[in-house]
Amino acid sequence: MRVLTIDLDYITTDYSRFLESDYNKYAAIRWDELLYNSPLISKDFQIDSNNLLYIIDVFSKSIEQCKNVIFGIDHESILYELDKTNEKIDLINIDQHHDIVYNSEQIHKVEKYNIVSEGAWIWYLKVQNRISSYKWICTETSMPYGQKFLASPPKPGMEVETGNKNLPEINFPFVYGTRDKIGKIDDFEFDFIYVTESPQYVYPDHWFYMNIFRMIYRNKYGEFPKQITQKYEWDYNKQINSWGGQLS
Repeated sequence: MRVLTIDLDYITTDYSRFLESDYNKYAAIRWDELLYNSPLISKDFQIDSNNLLYIIDVFSKSIEQCKNVIFGIDHESILYELDKTNEKIDLINIDQHHDIVYNSEQIHKVEKYNIVSEGAWIWYLKVQNRISSYKWICTETSMPYGQKFLASPPKPGMEVETGNKNLPEINFPFVYGTRDKIGKIDDFEFDFIYVTESPQYVYPDHWFYMNIFRMIYRNKYGEFPKQITQKYEWDYNKQINSWGGQLS
């Protein structure tokens, strides 16, 4: 099963480093806290227009071959669709983040309780032995698997310290790089395409860019794509089913 996922936060190359610290899970609250409690201002949040054009181009070519497209708010909600099959997955993910897993707490939640956040959905697929290959098309400012930010700069131009998280090794074929290095996609025939908004990571003034992809799909097929608004991480049914218990 060939799967393409596109995360809108791929356009946040120039400001993603402001967003790597702990944050409120509710996007509206998070952005209020960030803008009111830091020296950041709206002009600090500029999109990478070349990356935007790249994902528009990839999406437009891919839907020529594949009508099975779903849009989501959060990236881990792709699992609502992938849970419907046990097929092995050849995954291409165009994203600011690798979404494999970022810390031992996420691993514990996934493996014991089936609680899957937007940064750990690929670990969930790994645990299920579902990944045949994973190609991550990242940006110049993306943080590789196993590394972390130790300090977030409050303003552009300041340096960022990084450290090693000592995470487990990956046991599936995994390559990553920027669009100029590994971003060439020769085969646009996918079985499933997922596009995610990721509002916690995309400045609110940029959320409207999702409508470009919706309109491209509508112009091709005469209808808007399906939309998932439920967050998989907060779905109690998924958590209960993983260990056989039930709410009391």
